[in-house]
Amino acid sequence: MPAELKRLQNILGTEMGLIFVEENIYVPKSLREWILQVVDGDHESVPKMRLLAERLHWPNKDEDLRNKAKQCITCFRSGKNLSSMISENEVNHLPKFREIGAEIQIDFVWPVVSQRK
Repeated sequence: MPAELKRLQNILGTEMGLIFVEENIYVPKSLREWILQVVDGDHESVPKMRLLAERLHWPNKDEDLRNKAKQCITCFRSGKNLSSMISENEVNHLPKFREIGAEIQIDFVWPVVSQRK
């Protein structure tokens, strides 16, 4: 038994040749990169990747999903990986101005789609 499963021994089960951790399918190390490629296939976003992988289990899965989005060139070009680079408490918050004439910098990611008709 892999060392990472020993601590989960009390909540493991097997069915049809699969290992389950509670109700989620355990993914061995040898298949994780392939799973990451599959859930990043449409380059949607980290939350979408989490949704696709929600019934799968492996240690540090969320970290692996975030890292995959950070390293994906297509996600980077579309701006879909930006939420994985910004911590939850930084999203949608602008810094408070502390002095007159203070400046902020804002980066835009292209393509920007016009809402005008």
